[in-house]
Amino acid sequence: MDSHSAFEFSLDFGTSKPIVVEPSTAQVSSDGGLLLFRQLDEQLGMSEQLAAVLTDPRDADRTTHTYVDMVRMRVYGILADYPDQNDHDVLRSDHLHVTAHNLLVRMRTVVADPPSPLPDEPLPNEALPERPRRAWHNRRREHDPLGEGQPCTWRTRLIKVAALVRESTRRVVVQLSSSWPYLHHYWRVAEQLIASVRPAYDSG
Repeated sequence: MDSHSAFEFSLDFGTSKPIVVEPSTAQVSSDGGLLLFRQLDEQLGMSEQLAAVLTDPRDADRTTHTYVDMVRMRVYGILADYPDQNDHDVLRSDHLHVTAHNLLVRMRTVVADPPSPLPDEPLPNEALPERPRRAWHNRRREHDPLGEGQPCTWRTRLIKVAALVRESTRRVVVQLSSSWPYLHHYWRVAEQLIASVRPAYDSG
């Protein structure tokens, strides 16, 4: 009996049908939103630049994962809030966190969409009195949640989404949960990201 069929159990709370819980052999991820960061990283080459300055003492014939693969794994793990570094002690944690931070900053510049300035207001927003300044920041957070958002906001609204991966001979399809409340926002961010990198692809 393989690990994918090792257990199955039923629950019977509040429904007319039993709820069956079992493992699945499908490729499923809880971090489907990281695909957008991977796309941006491919365009900017941040992980490749960091891996290029590291010395790899391993035997190339016995190496399964390159340093680029390992850097990407940890950088994206930091973005998705997986702090464990035990498997990657050879990589400098501070450099990885800096790379993750820079990738987040660059993504923020791509998707930031601040609201229009307050009409007929001669002062910069930061110089306004406390009440109108607070109102401005509240309006910005509602209009542009990622541009002003903390990492936990990014994870909730862009990274932490259930994804099912299906691979055929022609393509890899990643299906995101249609019940995710931020799916439309994710689509808008994806459009902005693709539009921002398309000129570089077209010029090649």
